Amino acid sequence: MARKKKPSGRLSHGPFTFADLEQAIMKDDWLEADHGDHPNYKHPTKSGKVQLDKKWTGVKKGSVVFKSVARQAGLTQKQLLELLNA
Repeated sequence: MARKKKPSGRLSHGPFTFADLEQAIMKDDWLEADHGDHPNYKHPTKSGKVQLDKKWTGVKKGSVVFKSVARQAGLTQKQLLELLNA
């Protein structure tokens, strides 16, 4: 029997996958930078980098990971959620 696919968090409050988070920060103009163990993203005008993990499958709104991604991207949690649901 095939495994059920985990739901993506589109149009909800989670859980979000790596692909959902990646698409959201790319909507905010973050570009893929170097790629070591984890993909990193740089922004043309904002300082710092955003680091994601391809193993993330169940990131919920308000979790430590969600807050960390929002902080690294220079966004509020509400702004990140809007990008995820756009």
